Amino acid sequence: MSSTRINDTLARMYAGLLDSKDPDPSELDALIEAIRAREVIIYGAGRSGRMLKSLFDGLNVPVSAFVDRQHAKIGQIDGMDVQRPGWLSLKDGRPEPLVVLGAGTMQLTELIEADITRLAPSLERANGVFLVYLLHYQSCKAKAEHGEYPPLKHCISYHVKPYKCPIFCRHVEELAEAELAEADASGDCGCDSACNATPQSTVEAGSTFNDVGYMLGEVCTLKCEHCHEGVPYLGSTERLPKETVLRDIRKLTEASRFLHRLDLVGGEPFSHPQIADIVRELVTVPKIGYIGVFTSGTSVPDAALCEALRHDRIIVTVSDYGHDNNLTDKQKDKIHRTIDMLAAHEVNFVVYPDRYWVDLNGYDKGDVPEARLEEHFSNCFMAACHRIYDGTLYHCPYQAGGIKMEKFEKRDVVDIHAHDLAGLVSELDKFENTKVIDACRYCNLPKGPTEVTAGRQLDRRHKVIRIHAETS
Repeated sequence: MSSTRINDTLARMYAGLLDSKDPDPSELDALIEAIRAREVIIYGAGRSGRMLKSLFDGLNVPVSAFVDRQHAKIGQIDGMDVQRPGWLSLKDGRPEPLVVLGAGTMQLTELIEADITRLAPSLERANGVFLVYLLHYQSCKAKAEHGEYPPLKHCISYHVKPYKCPIFCRHVEELAEAELAEADASGDCGCDSACNATPQSTVEAGSTFNDVGYMLGEVCTLKCEHCHEGVPYLGSTERLPKETVLRDIRKLTEASRFLHRLDLVGGEPFSHPQIADIVRELVTVPKIGYIGVFTSGTSVPDAALCEALRHDRIIVTVSDYGHDNNLTDKQKDKIHRTIDMLAAHEVNFVVYPDRYWVDLNGYDKGDVPEARLEEHFSNCFMAACHRIYDGTLYHCPYQAGGIKMEKFEKRDVVDIHAHDLAGLVSELDKFENTKVIDACRYCNLPKGPTEVTAGRQLDRRHKVIRIHAETS
């Protein structure tokens, strides 16, 4: 089976999964057999590449080599030396190798594709983003049929859109419903006396909209030059009060069938003075499943916050930017202290040392074909990061930041409080079925991603008013 046919099959099966259609088992078996017949090389020795290796091991698919730009730092994986990208040129012209692209997003896949095209253009490749999801799904499905669900950490580790997986969705629904039923039976909702935890108004058929990240504020402990939220360039000191956060999220859940994924983001969520109270009350809101809390680790949580975060449906993600950049020793020390505090209080957390970032913070309108924009939007990792801030629902952090900075018009958003419940259901359904947004015409990603240093800090003299402003 040629790589073109392999990738066509992968793309079709992947699209089907996102639309809740199981792949044909015989076709998937044939695909795996076709890969097993080739010499398999994994380009990408990070989290996604290692997942591919583990999945291939379980399927008796031998991996002959890993390739990565940070080969010297990584060293070895399972006793194999990680090769430099230039090593691929030695394989060029041979029909046997199949290079599986071990990237977690389509944007990183494009960067790897560019490397291979430059170094070994005739080598055949397979899309690792699609393959990881397909193989993990098959494994999880087999277990779920016997009532065994994977840990939530597992679900969020291998795909940017876990909320599209029916197994994940069923699992978090059952967790939430069992927990709330137990609270109802005990008469203890778990939040403060002023929480207004009364039954919600609902609509008979809510929207299928089921994932969002709530921006708790526009204040951060870091000043990342390529911040995907654009926070250093807003010049804002605003943090939203708990009442506003809960009002917005309750309105969304009332209009949705179920909110399977709710992320709390910033700025820096751990620096919000009411973060512990917000977390304690959110777990009592009906129709909310998994809650993710994202932190850079540079605001060390106290014991009260750690206790609030210690919950079966909450996972804290520590985005460790303390590698290969200009964070201070004090900031790096705070990251370690945060990790120690979370571990000491038995909070569910993961640490992702971000190695690859891409620059999306341009605001010049590009001349990108509409078909490219639509294809990019459907697979963009940022489009999997819906954002809501003070009643306005955005498709992604880039759109939210650009609108706030008046880089482009306020379009393709939803004012959730401008509609009654039935009207909001309709607006959310339209939002879910959007093919492309105006902000994509300005974003750097459809023009072609450019890799930048993860978490690189702006000079402290930088005037944080507008994107790429002059230093003061």
